[in-house]
Parts: sequence; C-alpha cells; structure tokens
Amino acid sequence: MKPDFSENHVFVMDTDRYYSQVKDSYEGVLTEQECKKALRFLRVEDYRNYVARKYFVRKLLAVYLDEGPQEITFQLSAQKKPYIEGIEFNVSHSAEMAVIALSKAPVGIDIEFVKTDFSYHTLLADCFDSEEQDAIHKANDQLLAFYTLWTRKEALLKASGDGLVKEQLNEVNVLQNKTVHHRKTYHLFSTLLTENYMMSTAFTLSSIKTHYWNV
Repeated sequence: MKPDFSENHVFVMDTDRYYSQVKDSYEGVLTEQECKKALRFLRVEDYRNYVARKYFVRKLLAVYLDEGPQEITFQLSAQKKPYIEGIEFNVSHSAEMAVIALSKAPVGIDIEFVKTDFSYHTLLADCFDSEEQDAIHKANDQLLAFYTLWTRKEALLKASGDGLVKEQLNEVNVLQNKTVHHRKTYHLFSTLLTENYMMSTAFTLSSIKTHYWNV
C-alpha cells in the first residue's frame, strides 16, 4: 500500500530482519559512498542496522519523489539535519530497532532501548527542569518515566533542528502532549513499542492522521 504523503507516517523496523530481506539487493539502492561506509562498521549489528535504515529511507523517498533511490540527493540544514525539499523525515535507531517519521512539516522521532541497569539519576539535574525531575521521582516506574521524557526531548529537538544539545535539554519542558519551542507548536506522543523499546514523536501537524507501519 502506497503511503498518502499528505499525512503523517511512522515506520517501525526490526533492522536485523529487514536486512535479511535486502542484503542481496542493497548495493543497487545505496550510493557508492554509503556502501563503503557500511563496510567500515566493525560490528556486524551496526553494519546491518545502517544498511537496513538507508535502504528503506531511500526506497520510501523514491516513491514520493518518483525517481530512482540512488539518485536522491540529501540536503543539510544549518544544524546538519538531512532533508529533501517538500517533505520532512527523521530517523532514529537503538539496538535492533529503527523508526522513521515522515511528514509535510517538521518532525522528530526517537527510540531508545530501555536498559534496566541504566544509572539515569546522574542525568536528571543537567537534562530536566525541576518539574520534570519531580514527575520522574513520583512515577510508579521511574526508569520508564525517565525514558519517556528523554525520548520526547530528543524527538522535539530533532524536529526543531536544534539537535541534542546539553544546554537546551533542561530548557524545554515535555511533560504535556503539546509544547511550544522557538514559537512553533509541537505535538508529542510516546509509546512503549515493546517492553524494551520506548518511542516518542514530535509532529508539528496534528490535524491530519498519523499512520503506523511495521516494515
């Protein structure tokens, strides 16, 4: 089914499984430079993850642009965020999962593998304001609350083009599902994809439908 590019889309990918589907054809989709970069990864998991993500993004945008996937040229914003004229996209990956968000307006997405032994307490003062810290401390599952707010911040800052800058992390409050940053309204949504992966999105277009796809 061809996506309706006038609406929002989120694609969820098991990169290892998807790589097994494209491993014999990816060299006809990725550019020569991307193929060389893939081979420089030392860990097999990183290599497969990179190939799967690049392959899917190029094939997806090729449908939108109606041109060959290898012919697509990505532009870089002043903040080094890749973009294609006329459509916004954002990619995130963690462990064996990757997610891609697509929209007609600025969008950000983040996924994180929930590490049960992660010492998140050391990050609270630098990355969250007092209200957010209080919410984490009062949560029934503090670790999950941390990952929810962390992925929201990253999704929002990726959507705005700021990137994950430490100095800005505690300046933007993401407790509510709607927040204003740089005079632009972002609509936030978080979900636990599985018991191990937290995902958050930040869309500027909330009046249109968002579709979720497993690839």
